Amino acid sequence: MIHLKQPDVESANYAADDLGRERGYEKTRSTSFGGGMSQQAPTASWNIQQNQQWYDRPIYAPTELLNHLRQASRATGVEGRAKSPLAGSRPWGFRYPPELIDRIPKRHPDIAEYVERSERTQRLTPLSDEERNALLGRTADEAEVDAWAKFNS
Repeated sequence: MIHLKQPDVESANYAADDLGRERGYEKTRSTSFGGGMSQQAPTASWNIQQNQQWYDRPIYAPTELLNHLRQASRATGVEGRAKSPLAGSRPWGFRYPPELIDRIPKRHPDIAEYVERSERTQRLTPLSDEERNALLGRTADEAEVDAWAKFNS
């Protein structure tokens, strides 16, 4: 799965969620300086605190996917973020330079670039009761018993 520069906030949020989250504890440090003046000598004090802070954040922030990736073009190539279960659990960034894109074989001229299909062919028809029962490995009688059991519970 690859995600390129996202066109809108909703898409960027979806892509960030799809690429995963990282969670854990990280050290945070805060420093404060104070002091006062007295008759005898000025006083100063430092206070440094270290804490463990829980974090839960996207591995790639939606703003990065929306604003910080370049749009694919002949001048800049293709840049994005990818993930694959075959490559491990963490997604990674990638960039394919224009010279690499130019070496990708072109489409054969006898193969149509896009075949428009009707809306009807893009939808699955609902399963019939027979098809559903066959997929679930049950007879019509077993299906009726299951339906009554759900109705009565």
